Amino acid sequence: MRLIGTDQNGLVLNNSLPSRNESGCEVVVEVDDDLEVYPDCTVISGNSANIVDQEKFDEHRAGKWNEIRLIRNNVIATTDWTQLGDAALTAEEVTAWQTYRTELRDMIDEDSNPFSVVWPTKPS
Repeated sequence: MRLIGTDQNGLVLNNSLPSRNESGCEVVVEVDDDLEVYPDCTVISGNSANIVDQEKFDEHRAGKWNEIRLIRNNVIATTDWTQLGDAALTAEEVTAWQTYRTELRDMIDEDSNPFSVVWPTKPS
């Protein structure tokens, strides 16, 4: 669960808050971690969020996917060594790392909710 700051009508003002006491918002609601809400374009209504400005929503969603893509690209870069010919790995380990890297590349689906991304499990 995470805290979301809203105005009195449920319009999201702050996407995520560190605490209820220092929010600066009129209302603070607790929502599921995977609920896709963004400031100035979604309204909290009970346990769901409604889009009130589709253009802003799409911009925020694209920004969130860019954040995830940057993290994903960094993770892939840290595994480049596993694909080098002189890596001290067995053939099975190389294959496991190849599969992991493919799963990382395939995990981004910009039509889905970026708050519900499932990161693949890193080989041990």
